[in-house]
Amino acid sequence: MTHKMSGCDYFVVETLRGYDLPEWYGGHDPDRGDVLVGEYESYGTHDIYDDTADEELTVWVEDYDSKKDALEELVDQCE
Repeated sequence: MTHKMSGCDYFVVETLRGYDLPEWYGGHDPDRGDVLVGEYESYGTHDIYDDTADEELTVWVEDYDSKKDALEELVDQCE
């Protein structure tokens, strides 16, 4: 995970295709710097694995290609 704002369920992750903006829906609440593994490079709900914490979590994924777009949406969602 590259960016997360305190008290917000959204965070930015870097993927092989660019950047995504998952929303945390349950399970482990990941921290900035955690390595997240799973099939989450498409819209929808996904169960993924936090390799750093050895825990599972559920997210809703919104796809954004650029880091700038993902960060702007993160700020919009978390204000």
